[in-house]
Amino acid sequence: MFSPRVSLPFTWRPGRAWYHKFAVADVLGQYPEAPLTVYLKGLGREDLREVIIRQPEFFKALYDLARERPIEDLKTYLRWHVLAARAPYLNAAVEDESFAFFGKVLRGQPAQEPVGSGPRESLTRRSGRPSGSCSWRGISRRPRGRG
Repeated sequence: MFSPRVSLPFTWRPGRAWYHKFAVADVLGQYPEAPLTVYLKGLGREDLREVIIRQPEFFKALYDLARERPIEDLKTYLRWHVLAARAPYLNAAVEDESFAFFGKVLRGQPAQEPVGSGPRESLTRRSGRPSGSCSWRGISRRPRGRG
């Protein structure tokens, strides 16, 4: 089964630790197949001489993964993640299949909760407004530290 190994734990580091400046020529020398020039051209910034790579370990792991796996595997993996994340918002057949795998197979849940009994609906009943909608009118935000 395909499972990328480029997920690194997030660790909060001071600002300087995030600042890994590299010359574009050095990045292209170290990662010759990386489409950095295409990326910069797409941004309209072919003139950049230096770039900042916040997590060089992640960049290297992603580069290695892209070189060792066929591009079709990566596309399938990404499509699956997008579809799995959006399944509850798609048609009933997709939602049912999602539950059949995640609910029944992985969690052993015999049946899906009836509509209106989940946490989202419970929140809607208590708040009186549909979940996912927020009203920030009337809230004044004062900068912290000032009277």
